[in-house]
Amino acid sequence: MIKILHTGDIHLGSLTGPEKNGINLRREDTLRCMDEIVQTAREEQPDLTIIAGDLFNRSRVWADTALDDVRDAVERLLRPLCECSGHVVLLFGTANHDNPKAFENIFTVTNDLDNLNVDTAPALYRLRCNDGSWVQIMSVPGFDKGRLRTFCPGMDKEAENFNATALINDTIMGLAGRCDKSIPTILTAHYTVAGAEADNGSTFLAGQDVVVLPATIDAAGVDLACLGHIHRPQKIACNTPAYYCGCINELTFNDEATRHGFYIHTMDGHGIVKSEFHELESSRKHYTMRIDRPQIMQFIADGTLNIAADQVYGKIVRVRYSCTSEEEKALNKAELQQKLMQMGAFYISDILPEDVEELDAKDQLTEHDGPTEALSRWLDLNNVEPWQKARLMELAAPIIAKADHGMDDGHSTGAFLPISIEVKNYRSYTDAAFSFEPVHMAMVNGANGVGKSSLFMDAIADCLYEQTRKEDIGGWVREGTKSGSIIFTFAMGEKKYRVVRTRTASGRGTLALQCFNAENQEWADGSDTTMRLTQTKIERLLGMDCNTFCSIALIRQDAYGLFLDADSDRRMEVLSALLGLDLYNRMAEITAAESKEQRRTIASAKDMLTVYTDEIAHKEELQSAQDAAKAKIAEAEQQIASADKLIAAAKAKQAAYDTIMQQITSRGMEISECDDQIAAKSATVQNLLTVKIPAAHQAASGEKLAREASEALPALRTRERELIPADERCKALLAESDQLSKRAEQRVALHPQLNEQRQKAEQIVAMKDQAKADKAELAQIAQRCAELDVKIQRADELAKQVETAKMKLTETIYDAKEKEEAIQRKIDDARNAAKRLELAKCPMEGEATCVFLASATEAARQIGDLEYQLQVRKSQNDTAIKSRRVIVNETQAALDALNNPRNERGALELRRSALYSSMIRMEAVEAAQQQLKEIAQRQAEIVNETFADRKRMNEISAAIESLSGAMEELKALQGKIKQTEMLAAKLPEAVEAREKGAAMKADANRLQQEVLDLARRKDRLLEEKNSLMQSLPGLDDTSDLERGRNKAAQVQRLATISLGSISAKLERIADAEEKAADLRETIKKTAKLLDDYQVLAQAFSLDGIQYMIVRGVVPEIMRRSNDILAAMTGGRMAVDIRTERELKSTKQIVNSLEVWISSINGGHRPYQSHSGGEKVKIALAVTLGLADVKAHRAGVQIGMLHIDEPPFLDAAGTEAYADALLNMAQRNPNMRILAISHDPTMKARFPQTITVEAGENGSTAYME
Repeated sequence: MIKILHTGDIHLGSLTGPEKNGINLRREDTLRCMDEIVQTAREEQPDLTIIAGDLFNRSRVWADTALDDVRDAVERLLRPLCECSGHVVLLFGTANHDNPKAFENIFTVTNDLDNLNVDTAPALYRLRCNDGSWVQIMSVPGFDKGRLRTFCPGMDKEAENFNATALINDTIMGLAGRCDKSIPTILTAHYTVAGAEADNGSTFLAGQDVVVLPATIDAAGVDLACLGHIHRPQKIACNTPAYYCGCINELTFNDEATRHGFYIHTMDGHGIVKSEFHELESSRKHYTMRIDRPQIMQFIADGTLNIAADQVYGKIVRVRYSCTSEEEKALNKAELQQKLMQMGAFYISDILPEDVEELDAKDQLTEHDGPTEALSRWLDLNNVEPWQKARLMELAAPIIAKADHGMDDGHSTGAFLPISIEVKNYRSYTDAAFSFEPVHMAMVNGANGVGKSSLFMDAIADCLYEQTRKEDIGGWVREGTKSGSIIFTFAMGEKKYRVVRTRTASGRGTLALQCFNAENQEWADGSDTTMRLTQTKIERLLGMDCNTFCSIALIRQDAYGLFLDADSDRRMEVLSALLGLDLYNRMAEITAAESKEQRRTIASAKDMLTVYTDEIAHKEELQSAQDAAKAKIAEAEQQIASADKLIAAAKAKQAAYDTIMQQITSRGMEISECDDQIAAKSATVQNLLTVKIPAAHQAASGEKLAREASEALPALRTRERELIPADERCKALLAESDQLSKRAEQRVALHPQLNEQRQKAEQIVAMKDQAKADKAELAQIAQRCAELDVKIQRADELAKQVETAKMKLTETIYDAKEKEEAIQRKIDDARNAAKRLELAKCPMEGEATCVFLASATEAARQIGDLEYQLQVRKSQNDTAIKSRRVIVNETQAALDALNNPRNERGALELRRSALYSSMIRMEAVEAAQQQLKEIAQRQAEIVNETFADRKRMNEISAAIESLSGAMEELKALQGKIKQTEMLAAKLPEAVEAREKGAAMKADANRLQQEVLDLARRKDRLLEEKNSLMQSLPGLDDTSDLERGRNKAAQVQRLATISLGSISAKLERIADAEEKAADLRETIKKTAKLLDDYQVLAQAFSLDGIQYMIVRGVVPEIMRRSNDILAAMTGGRMAVDIRTERELKSTKQIVNSLEVWISSINGGHRPYQSHSGGEKVKIALAVTLGLADVKAHRAGVQIGMLHIDEPPFLDAAGTEAYADALLNMAQRNPNMRILAISHDPTMKARFPQTITVEAGENGSTAYME
């Protein structure tokens, strides 16, 4: 008979609970459970003790803690069990609990224990029992799925579970194939078996996890299966006896009401197994206490709890209570914890509300309520009278309509999901792109400074808002480059958008917002006219500013407290944006604008009223001035009438006087005219008698001589005509003489030219023999060139053959190399595949039939054949290359034998060119001989021409001599003719002068008579003038009368003007009185309207309707935040967001948004007064709470959470942080969660991993 002690899931290490003197008391519970197991083993003396995995609680702990855990595991469990057991089998569990380094330490410190078997890889071995019989152990330790990802990257979770399941089941069957069926076999494994019941009562199904199938256990043919991993002890539903021992100590509240202990199995020689479960008394119990509202009310009232002490004594307690929201605020959790501890509770895990009833639900508003309904309820809550409410609702209607108009164009609803980020020259990235579409819950790994936060945090914030942590706009452009760009693509409900932002190093930039058109598959531009307006459009589309976005979706390491560190108003703004209440902000802006307009109207009316009031104040004074002006006008009119009568009489006398004076003036003018005419005509007579008439007589005296000259002129002209032919003949002879002289000069100049030509021609004729020799040499060169052309053609053919042979040689070499490399690659791939056999540590190496290792086994078998193929290929290639090289060498030798005929051919061409350029051709010799004949003939002609010209010159000289007398006569005759013509030309002038003299004498006589007539008329006019002078009447002086009248008229005019001005002012005053009355009414009505707008402004402000809506969601935020914070702090802290506070000065209760932290140890403190580590946990909890709430609210739901690793978290806090993100992912299956971490131990908590690496050309990011 074989006795087996079956335990596992020890989870040695610190657990959530109290500490005393630096010792974790929950760890002490585990040690006591270990001691109890050892005590039972000493009593039972088992042949075999199996510890089925998860010896430790956490894989990653501080070095000193790990050493303590290893020491206690060895000294308190393993070594004592080895002492009282035949053999001890320790199985490696899961990688997040058991650490390979810790198991190596166990190997080291237990090398003296021969009966301890530590299994970290699948194994099959035999052990001898106490009675000398044998038992086979089929050991299948926990499998790290990370190793599977190394061989099969890119799998989704379902495929990963499927492949891992296939691998584990194949491994079990592979080991089963090697079992000795003649001896008992025990399977021990640390895996989930399909159909097993989990801690929370659910059942594991295939596909949900890596599972061992019950059919595999049955098919393996083992006698007993001792399993670990599931914390609930149970028997598996299969034909083979298969048991989970469960965990030895309650770890969480999931273990509540579950038995905890270990099994003792006995197996007889026939394979019959009997099993007995031993429950451990040392296991610490968990207890969930539920307190209803009456009990809470009683505890608040008198501090008593109506429960039995044994319900909580020695237990780990969590409290879930129900109450109203007001009772929730009044409940002192610290006092409740203290009460439970006094009743004997071991540890209070957390105290959280299970159901908080909102008693003031009728007063609550939500973001789902319409603005009209919300305003109506707000007015009711503020006790606005019905008549005033009706007026306010009517006034608000157009404001609501205006604010709501166009909201759908610029504001979207639905889930905000990141699609991709693309950057160029951004910080540490040169050119990188990343798609978020496959991301669900991923961790970003990478060394410090490689750009994890830059790509997944800063680039998104810079693209959407360009508000970096350094506050240096454009500072993100990669150093050394001229410009950079960021493209962030995201979905908003059913639509897809992208934002494109560029910057130059100098700071200039562009910003574009584009929407994808699904119909034409193109991006449509939705940008505004400027970057600033486009930025506003983007923020309106998102419904969030940068701070709000970074408070709930993009949480940087230095911004966890962004929400909590803000003041109350800023927190309200964040929650308003979170709830999509920007409609109310728009309404508040419109209302403020209307209020401003009403204030402007009132101010303008008051200014005009002041003007009108000042004007009306002068009314009585103007009426008195009006009466005085009228009296002045009447008096002046009377004075003017009296003066007008006297002035009229004086004007009659003046008219008679003026008439006589006009007649006297007229006579004086006529007398002056007579004097002027007498003087002018007397001067004319004097000029005629003394000047003009004597001159005419003088001109007429030459008439006789002129007449004689005119008569002699015809005879002189006749003789001139007779002499002209001789003159013309003389001129012609002189011209001919000049022509002959010029010809003689040309012949003299031509003589040396002919001599020079004759000498050159004679030289050419002398070279006749050399020309014949050059011609003969050219013929020889032509014959040799023809021979060389044949050789050149042959050389060209051989050169082409050489080139072709070399190309074929090169192709043969490259082809050989490619074929050899192809075979070598197959060899390398086969060797790499074969390495998987070594890495997998398969117990059936060389015989593996599993899907995962089948290809590796086949590859190992092919390596020898491939290496032989490579040797054969190399031999064939060497033969082909040698053959090609022989052809190249033979063709090159034939080409070299021709001795490059092109060189000789080129030299002959140069000689032929020289002969052509220097030789004298025979044609030139013959031409020179002909030229000599022509020169001799021309010289003879010149001699003859010279003799003839000399003879003609002599004849011309004789003829000119014979004509000289006639020429002299002609010259004298022409002078005489000129003088005679001048004298004859004066005849008409002399005749005219004689006739004018007679006429001027007659004119003188006539003018003398007219002078006498004018003298008699002058005497008559003088007599008439004297008579008129004697008849002039006497005149009266009217200057005083005129001055008096003018003065009276001036008084009348001024008084009339004054009266008109006064009347106009009185008319304006009357108009001002009417307008002032209207303005007073306008001010009254506008002030009333302004009061209404101010009421609406208060309603739409953060302190109005928005406050009521935010107040309604605060409990939800608190509950979600406290769930997370409780997990991080062991329930020792809770967030209390208070929506009211009391002013110290007036004790008045005002709206607010204060954040206080309740400690389970008692007291409330503001968030800012906590330590750095505590603040990080609080801020992280609230941030995740906000993100979770936003993911389920109306408007834009946040479908992303990018979070940087929080600082100052201890191990428990880190686990709670990972749990919170996992819970977030489960609650929001469509959310894309991405966490940046520098801790590689976190990798196991995330199903997806993104790696960022630095390179020479910038950083890169990829998803494993």
